[in-house]
Amino acid sequence: MTKRRKVPIKETKKRAHETAHWRTMADPAVQKLVSNLQLGWGSMGLLERGSLLRELAALGCSIRGLEKELGQSATSIRRHIVLATLPEADRKAIDAGASAKKILALKAIADRQRRRQRRIDEDRETGALSDKIATNILEFYRAGRQLRKEPNANGRCTDTPKHCRMAPLPVRSLRQSSSQGLKEARIEGTI
Repeated sequence: MTKRRKVPIKETKKRAHETAHWRTMADPAVQKLVSNLQLGWGSMGLLERGSLLRELAALGCSIRGLEKELGQSATSIRRHIVLATLPEADRKAIDAGASAKKILALKAIADRQRRRQRRIDEDRETGALSDKIATNILEFYRAGRQLRKEPNANGRCTDTPKHCRMAPLPVRSLRQSSSQGLKEARIEGTI
């Protein structure tokens, strides 16, 4: 006696990135690159793998599709592609035996510092970020809301906006300056 399913099996729709990957895989040149990677993965260097993977990604292969084809993790494939985009000096250092992980970590730190400096420079030129935070705080107090008298276990008030909870000292000094009738709100500390 066989049991029948009460609920029919739904057919899953193909996702666009999957179909694009498989359309790309139909190209003989792409199939040749993938087979070269499959056969020589262990014997190739990091940069050689990265350049081939970067070429496949440029041709339209998805990272997940390459993961299935090559039997390697998507993280590993992404890391190889990033290594292939490094400057020539870093690539030579990796070929000479330097740690690729350390080079990528240093690159990430430099990128974060560059983005942070760009935000600081933009704020110095326009003042838009500081003005926006100050405006949000002033609007909160102009709406007639007040901080709760009893803070929670962390010493912060729970019914205030997130930026007020994160910085209770500047908010208190803002409340004191607005209650004294001062026109200019001066925020002390960092938000």
